[in-house]
Amino acid sequence: MSGAQENIKVVVRIRPLNDLELSRGDKKVVTCLQDGRSLRVEGGVMDDFGKSSQLREFTFNTVMDEGEDQKGFYDKCGVQELVSKALSGYSATIFAYGQTGSGKTYSVSGKEEVIVDDSYTGGHAKEGMVPRAARQICEAMERASECRYNLKAACYEIYNEQVLDLLNPDSGQLQIRESQSQGFFVENLLVVECHAVNDLMEVFKEGTRNRHVASHTMNRDSSRSHSLLCLYIDRIATDPETGEELTQYGKLTFVDLAGSERLKYSGSSGEMMKETGNINRSLFTLGKVISTLDKAESFVPYRESKLTKLLMDSLGGSSSCVMVACCSPSAKYTEESLNTLQYAYRAKNITNSPVIQMDSTQRLVFQLRQEVAQLRAENIQLRLDKGLPPPDRGLPTPTPADFKQMRPVP
Repeated sequence: MSGAQENIKVVVRIRPLNDLELSRGDKKVVTCLQDGRSLRVEGGVMDDFGKSSQLREFTFNTVMDEGEDQKGFYDKCGVQELVSKALSGYSATIFAYGQTGSGKTYSVSGKEEVIVDDSYTGGHAKEGMVPRAARQICEAMERASECRYNLKAACYEIYNEQVLDLLNPDSGQLQIRESQSQGFFVENLLVVECHAVNDLMEVFKEGTRNRHVASHTMNRDSSRSHSLLCLYIDRIATDPETGEELTQYGKLTFVDLAGSERLKYSGSSGEMMKETGNINRSLFTLGKVISTLDKAESFVPYRESKLTKLLMDSLGGSSSCVMVACCSPSAKYTEESLNTLQYAYRAKNITNSPVIQMDSTQRLVFQLRQEVAQLRAENIQLRLDKGLPPPDRGLPTPTPADFKQMRPVP
């Protein structure tokens, strides 16, 4: 039912210098080391010998620089493992974190001019994790012989602390509710059935088109909201012992966070200044949650923002999680890159306990069968140790009816 505890996997991606940075002659101060797991950040202060007096090194699960294309990034970042877990009934999340213009949306979705084109159906070299994962999921579903799948998708954003449905923009502001079985969830969110990869791609493209974006000096297509694409993957298999159907509820969530920004760099004003304030406050709360979990403190401030409520299961909960920390290599943004890397370094210490998502009654039966199997194995071993013959192997296997009066596991 539940696997061993696991830490959040942290992947760092360093983008190339952009045209503005090149035109200014910015120096690269963030570099990957040869082991593929470490990187170095040089400070801007020079000592008497002409060397940087502020050197910081960080080690993560994986680090990649501009030499890694989109396919290589997808192969190495850990999303394929998350897809496999979601297909097996687990919840899994991947979220991209970093300052504005650091490459988050490019990593998650791909080059925007490509993915929003009406004729685009996937397969472009510049596409990001989402379309590649969509193909992987649908291909796995088609190959499955021992089970069948139902696939649904939803897409929404958190804009100025309001939850908005990107597939149904006219629905207005949605509410976040909490239940014992689901935790925090978005009420009345439009969920679309997807029968093929093209259906999933249309959901993805529609959500991308409707997301709030704007242009400023640091980023021509700056995301002004946190966007979440949720894929619900129901796995239905027949229990070989009882002939009953067993359903496991996998879920894969892609989170493209809006980037932190400084007004002196972005030049935002008016409505964009308000958006920047809300983005930075939301990310500040996310940072508090990460720091609190890293320190193993008893109270975690999940409820202080809508974003952290919805990420609660991914940060210290029952989901598998990958964090993609995106950085600019430019010396001008050294402080912002260090902030990103420090939060990423703390995040890799957070422990989750992934659990297969099932109906409570089915989970009870599953757990009791595991206990019965373990007790039988212990009984056999005990009899063998005492020189006694093994017990009768023809004992009947408990069925759901045998446990009908038992209380479900909470």
